[in-house]
Amino acid sequence: MDKNNKEIFSNRIKQIRQLMEDANIDAYLIPMSDPHGSEMLDAHYHEISFVTGFTGSAGDVLLTKDEGFLWTDSRYFLQAAEQLPPEIQLMKLGYEDTELYDSLIHRYNKIGLIKTLAVDMGVYTTTAFLAVSNISDSANSSDSSSNCDSTLEIKDYNFVDKTWENRPPVKSNPIIDLDIKISGESTDSKLLRVQEEMKKHGADHYFVSALDDVAWFFNKRGSDFDDSPLFYAYALISNSGAKLYTLRDGTYSGVYEDLRSLNPNAKLIIDPATTPCRVLEYVRHIAKVIEIPSPIESLKAVKNEVELEGMSRAHLHDGLALTRFVHYLKTKYKPSEKVCRESELSEILTRFRKDSPEYRGHSFEPILGFGENGAVVHYSFMHGKNSEVIGGSLLLADTGGQYQTGTTDVTRTIGIGVTTKEMSRAYTAVLKGHLALARTRFAKDEPGASLDKIPKAEMEKFGFSYGHGTGHGVGHMLNVHEGPISISPRGNLPLAAGNVVSNEPGVYLEGKFGIRIENLIEVCSDSSADELFFRDLTLCPYDTNLIDKDMLNECELKQISDYHLRVYNELHEFSEKECPQILGDTNFWNWFKELADA
Repeated sequence: MDKNNKEIFSNRIKQIRQLMEDANIDAYLIPMSDPHGSEMLDAHYHEISFVTGFTGSAGDVLLTKDEGFLWTDSRYFLQAAEQLPPEIQLMKLGYEDTELYDSLIHRYNKIGLIKTLAVDMGVYTTTAFLAVSNISDSANSSDSSSNCDSTLEIKDYNFVDKTWENRPPVKSNPIIDLDIKISGESTDSKLLRVQEEMKKHGADHYFVSALDDVAWFFNKRGSDFDDSPLFYAYALISNSGAKLYTLRDGTYSGVYEDLRSLNPNAKLIIDPATTPCRVLEYVRHIAKVIEIPSPIESLKAVKNEVELEGMSRAHLHDGLALTRFVHYLKTKYKPSEKVCRESELSEILTRFRKDSPEYRGHSFEPILGFGENGAVVHYSFMHGKNSEVIGGSLLLADTGGQYQTGTTDVTRTIGIGVTTKEMSRAYTAVLKGHLALARTRFAKDEPGASLDKIPKAEMEKFGFSYGHGTGHGVGHMLNVHEGPISISPRGNLPLAAGNVVSNEPGVYLEGKFGIRIENLIEVCSDSSADELFFRDLTLCPYDTNLIDKDMLNECELKQISDYHLRVYNELHEFSEKECPQILGDTNFWNWFKELADA
């Protein structure tokens, strides 16, 4: 980011500090969140981006009178270092010597630097609040403040809203019903299953705050977000039924009235990870609150047969588009004749996806990073350099689509022009880690954290490592990141048959290149052996030109060969049935067949 742009954010920080001084506030915390604890935010809630220029999807900002901090994880270290203005210090999560913001706040509180802390309680989740307050039953006063201890006072303020002119409005687009032929289960059936979960906790009601939980339960989808088919809404599920509260008049009409009418002895479930403090403080004076992780989240993560069939179908559409894109890069893209920028190549891939009548849009902002840009884990050409793809290096393409029957997320690293032995060695090491996880069979009680070690151990043999988790859950026509399961150091839950997760090890060499290979995989059950195993959903070949076969054993060579043959056969059969116009592209299929037979 150039100096002039950074000055814009420096001025915004100065404005906010003046408002803080006027309100007698020592520190202002800006969480990356919305009223539903969403990970992917609509433009209206990108407050951190507005204030600091940082466009990553994870982070928290703390402004004091004289200092500023941004906490984010390893995916965004390079990006944040480039985007942040000088007033903001990057705090690298995952390092032992990095002080977390709650610790810093309490340390500053003890020495008198922070006596009053402001945060927007309408977007600050209960879980995050407790990390700062350390008191679960903090009571708000009439002015919405919370006395968390003898010296630290937390107040409900939003200074960004006072400085953000022409702020994008919160969307409220039409909502559609999902046919049971796509969802595989009626809302009535889901209601019975959720009510069974409520009974386990002795609950009478369940306040649903996460948007994907709401959409899944009611078999509805929306378009309030660019990349996820979600809509703004809350839900209240009771023993007698369920009610949906959508954002139609600028407020969640009726939700507070219905909460206020609850029996004082009623027990109400909320998920503290997605419920904002303002809602919790409202209901805890009305009913008996049970704070537990979302019961719906675990149910939603186990896809039914119809959903899994839909995910497979979406990957046929997506695999055909992505393989055609790889073919284009390998046979038609000539940088010596016409150089494309990363954004132009992204548009070409999107055009291939749009050839499918079932394509509905991106599942996240496309990541296409060439050369050193690929080393930025979640690089964005929209906010980054948008470099020319000139050849002689690697293009990391992490993209995904929302389709009529499912969600995709895939990464392929593709050699452009003449590549080096260093690149092949790193690529093959990543591929070995990817293959190791894909062929793993494991016990039903094995947590995701154990599986995370498998590809990392394989890559460590060659001196490579990566800081992020290996896999995340993926929703069915919902969020591309879905809990509660993951294959990561934080993955303390076991996987179950019907889960869909990613398999995406990587290598990131700052200033050189980045490599990531990602497939979505379905967790399957082998009843005869009482074990679980993975089935690849993603259908797109690896870059065979980058593979150093001397680094692979016979098992791995066969695994690659079997996968490529399967990809070719399934995509060819699919084209015969549904894509005759693509079947006529003999150049593509001849190239593809030669690759599959190699």
